[in-house]
Amino acid sequence: SAGNVLDPSFASGMQRPGGLAIDEVGWFGGDLYTTDIDLGQVLRIDLLSGQVTVFATGFDTPIGVAFGPGGALFVSDVVAEEVWRFTPTDKDGDGCRDVAEIEPKTGATLGGGRNPNYFWDFYDVWTHPPGQPTAWERNKVINLFDILAVAPRFGAATRVDKPEALAAALIEPTDDTSYHAGYDRGPIVGANPWDRAPPDGVINIPDDILGVAAQFGHNCS
Repeated sequence: SAGNVLDPSFASGMQRPGGLAIDEVGWFGGDLYTTDIDLGQVLRIDLLSGQVTVFATGFDTPIGVAFGPGGALFVSDVVAEEVWRFTPTDKDGDGCRDVAEIEPKTGATLGGGRNPNYFWDFYDVWTHPPGQPTAWERNKVINLFDILAVAPRFGAATRVDKPEALAAALIEPTDDTSYHAGYDRGPIVGANPWDRAPPDGVINIPDDILGVAAQFGHNCS
């Protein structure tokens, strides 16, 4: 053999494994994916332990897997003459894909340790894209522009209807200084500094300006 066999039984228990693909982007846990052709399954293999778990079922004869743009996972089924696409989801709309928030191996700076059903634990706010002072974006990265976007709203306040706060937070602002729910968080309610309550109706220093600063560098792009 031209190479060294480090672990010939790294992963076992499959009947007839097909193609392999590594999730290098990390939206599906950063692991190795393959198919079990005979059982019609897509399998996930932990790169550290070799543990095999079923990722998806219902295929006829899946033979190949590949990762594409946006971190999507593609599976080819040769008998069904189909290509399936699995797209990373972001159920709470906070900018972090669900699998990144719940994946144990994903660090906090990449969105890990968060609740995929809770918008308020990732402090990415509306900012202006470079050179576009009238446009708005939430770019899934918490950086200096986010801090500078929250600071001018210091002291802005309103009466908050918490059930409607999320819908309000997802609407683009109309200016750079007035109250907007997307820039507001309540106090810490969990074990981590990003575990914050929904908006409390006022942009202040401890919860908002320092709150967004505490997540500086966190990136879910």
